[in-house]
Amino acid sequence: MILNTFALRRVLTRHNSAVTGELDKAAQTFQEEIESYPREPSGYTNLGGAFASLGQYEKAAELERQALPLAPDIGGLYANLAEHTLALQRHKRV
Repeated sequence: MILNTFALRRVLTRHNSAVTGELDKAAQTFQEEIESYPREPSGYTNLGGAFASLGQYEKAAELERQALPLAPDIGGLYANLAEHTLALQRHKRV
């Protein structure tokens, strides 16, 4: 099985961001994935996860909203959007 370039980069990026905390590099890779494959939801949701890890919940929620029309049958996208929205509301109250 041959992995495409972005699939391999995604695996390495997830590993590096989890191990080293280099979320800015992960965000850059996911942004490049969106630019190369704008109709694939994974780049949007992965970038949203990176922004959420950085506490940027508004950006994270917006990316999930962009992913939803691309894959409306994937329940995880709705869960991610709900999580980011709740986190955003929680931080606005403080």
